[in-house]
Amino acid sequence: MRRSFPRRIDALPAIVAFTREAMAGLPLDAAQRHAVEFTIEELFTNMVKYAHNGAAEIALELANSGGGLQVTLIDAGVDRFDVTQAPDAAVDRPIGEREPGGLGLHLLRRVVDSLSYSYDAERREGRTRFVVSARAAHADD
Repeated sequence: MRRSFPRRIDALPAIVAFTREAMAGLPLDAAQRHAVEFTIEELFTNMVKYAHNGAAEIALELANSGGGLQVTLIDAGVDRFDVTQAPDAAVDRPIGEREPGGLGLHLLRRVVDSLSYSYDAERREGRTRFVVSARAAHADD
């Protein structure tokens, strides 16, 4: 399933509805479904907030992956930003010593089974892909 959404925060309810439709019938438990929704929301929100010159829409592809779900967000007309290379939030430090930002990426890395990024410089297109597997609940759940 593939659908494009306007580069606006108010597109999130339509994204949630699309995602829930795609997950119908998959053997994902409630925590895994929440992980999918949280991760899509975090990645989409970051694309809207930080890729100001991007295309008018962000594409979302959802595919069955061995009973789990593989999700790809495709952001065109943007500079390279590899979420897999962004540093983790320093959650072990006192709040006054932390740099703002990065907590969402820190958390999503812990609820997905895999996270990858690819960039086509000629097309200026970033693809962020993650998988949430139905094989077993995550250790942090």
